[in-house]
Amino acid sequence: MGRPLVSSPWARLATAAAAAALVVLAVAAPVGAAGPPTLVKDINPTGSSNPTALTLVGNTLFFAADDGVHGVELWKTDGTLAGTKMVKDIRAGAKSSEPGSLTAVGDTLFFTAVDGVHGRELWKSDGTKAGTVMVKDINPHPKNSYCGNGIYMPYPPVAVGNRLYFFLHCGGVWSGTAWVSDGTAAGTYWLNAPYVAYPDDEDGENRVADALGNRLYFIVNNDANDDEIWVSDGTDSGTHRMAGSPMADQISFLPAHGQNLYFSTSDYVPVLPTEVRLWKTDGTKAGTKPLTDFDEISGAPDQAVLMGTRLYFADDAALWKTNGTASGTIPISNGGVSFLTTAGGRLYFTRGSHLWKSDGTAIGTLDVGQFGTQWPSELVDVGGTLCFIESDWDANTWSLWESNGTASTTYSVKSFVAPPDEFQRTAMNGRLYFAADDGTHGVELWSYTP
Repeated sequence: MGRPLVSSPWARLATAAAAAALVVLAVAAPVGAAGPPTLVKDINPTGSSNPTALTLVGNTLFFAADDGVHGVELWKTDGTLAGTKMVKDIRAGAKSSEPGSLTAVGDTLFFTAVDGVHGRELWKSDGTKAGTVMVKDINPHPKNSYCGNGIYMPYPPVAVGNRLYFFLHCGGVWSGTAWVSDGTAAGTYWLNAPYVAYPDDEDGENRVADALGNRLYFIVNNDANDDEIWVSDGTDSGTHRMAGSPMADQISFLPAHGQNLYFSTSDYVPVLPTEVRLWKTDGTKAGTKPLTDFDEISGAPDQAVLMGTRLYFADDAALWKTNGTASGTIPISNGGVSFLTTAGGRLYFTRGSHLWKSDGTAIGTLDVGQFGTQWPSELVDVGGTLCFIESDWDANTWSLWESNGTASTTYSVKSFVAPPDEFQRTAMNGRLYFAADDGTHGVELWSYTP
C-alpha cells in the first residue's frame, strides 16, 4: 500500500494550471507555402505496393513492398525515383519473402525473411543484392517439427552497439529466448537466460527490452511468477539479474531515456487499484531508485520523450516530467495525453480533437486549437516541424497537416483516400516519407518537405 503524500503533486499542478491561458479554437489555415507531397515511385503500377516497416539506416530508407511481380520483398530508397529499387528478390518468383522485424544496427539492416527453403530466418543487408544474405539457419528443423520451419520474433529486436539482440518464440506458450548476433553465423547464438516476460496487454505496448550503454536490459518472469530486470553484455557470464532490480507483477520500460533507463512496476492488489510506480536505473544497485510513490501516477506510462535533460511521460491522467529525482518528478498538465512527441524544441500531444503544445511548464502548456473535422493523430517530427494526420472514416479520406505550434502556422497539406489502420511513416534528412493512396496510384510511397 502506498504511504500518504506529504505534498500532493496535484495541488501544485492546480495552482500552476490556473495561470495557463488556452488558445482559442482555431480554423484550419490555408495550405502552406511548401511544395505539395510528391509520389516517390509508383512501385506497383497495377495496384498497391503497400510499403510497410519503413526503417532508416544512415541515408537509406528500407521498407517492404510488393511490385506486383515479385511479391512482398525488401526495397530501399534515397528519396529519388532512380534510387528507389528492390534490394533483392529473396524468394525468387511471385511468392513473397515478407521481410519483417526490420532493425538498424550501425550501417547494417537486420530483418527476418522467408526464402522458400529455410523458412523464416534472420537476414542482413547493406543495401546491395550481394550483401543481402541469411545470417544463420537458426531453426533448421523440418516444417512439421515442434517449432515449425523457421523462427518467430514476438518482441521488437534491440540494437546494442554493433550487435542485434532479439527474442524467439517456439512452442505453444508466449515466451521468448534471448539471442544475440553480430551478423555472422558464428556470432549468432542463444544466451543462457530465463524466458523474457510476456507483455500482459492486448496492444503489446509494454516494452520488455532496452539498451543502455553497451548492454541489453530485459525483463524476465522468475520462478515466483514475478517480473525482474536482467542485463547482458552478450556473453553467458555477463548475463544475469540486474543488481537492485525490483520484483513486481509487471515491469515495463518507458520508450525513451537519456543516461538512465526509466521503467514502471505494477502490482495487482485484490479489490484495490493497481499499485504503479515509476523507477530509474543506470544499471547499478545504487542508481536504481523509485521516483514516485504507489498512489502518485495513474496507470503504467506507455508514452515518453526526452527533451533536453528531462524525460516527459504520460500516465492515464496527466502529462509529467522528471529530472531523474523523486522531487523533480511532477505533473505539469492534468488530462489524458495521446501521441506525445517533440519537434522544434517543443512538446506536442493531442487531447481529443485538439492539438496541444508545451515548453515543459504548466503555464506553457497550451491548447493550439482544433483543425479540420476529425482528431489529429500520428504526430511526427520532420526536421523540427510537426506533421500529423486527420482521418475521416465516414468519408474514407484523410489529410496530412503540418504545424509550427500556432494556429496561423498549422496547415492542411494534402488529402488522400482510404485512412490507414496503421500510418506507415518515418523522417529522413528533413523529409517525411509515408505510405498513401491518392485515389489514382494505389497505396505507394510518398514524401513531403515541410
